[in-house]
Amino acid sequence: MAPGVTYEGRSAGKKPLYGLIIAMILLSPIGLLATGTAWREWGADEIKDIVGYVPNAFEHGFNFNAMMPDYAVNGMNEIIGYIISAVAGVAIILILFKIIGSVKKEKLSDSDNIGTSL
Repeated sequence: MAPGVTYEGRSAGKKPLYGLIIAMILLSPIGLLATGTAWREWGADEIKDIVGYVPNAFEHGFNFNAMMPDYAVNGMNEIIGYIISAVAGVAIILILFKIIGSVKKEKLSDSDNIGTSL
C-alpha cells in the first residue's frame, strides 16, 4: 500500500520529535556520571595507555581550540554547560538541514518547471 493511502487523513505532527529532542538535551548531562573519557575522544596520553605508544599522527597532528571545550562554558555550572552545548549542537544541525532542504526544494521546483515547459 502506498504511504499516501496508509496515512491519509493523518497529519504527521512534529511534537513527538521535538519532545524527544528536548528530552535528549536535558538528559545529556548524564555523561558527567561516567568515568574516563567518551569513546574516541582520547588525548595522546590516553592513547598511550590504551595502545602502548602514541602514533606519529597523534603526536604531530593539528591543534583545535573548540568554542566549548569538554562541552563546558567558562564560568558556568558543568551541567548547564552540557545543556547549552547540546542546544547549540541541535541548533547547528537544524539550521544545516533547513539549508539543505531549501536547496533541494529549489532544485526540485526548477526541474519541475523545466519538465512542464517542454
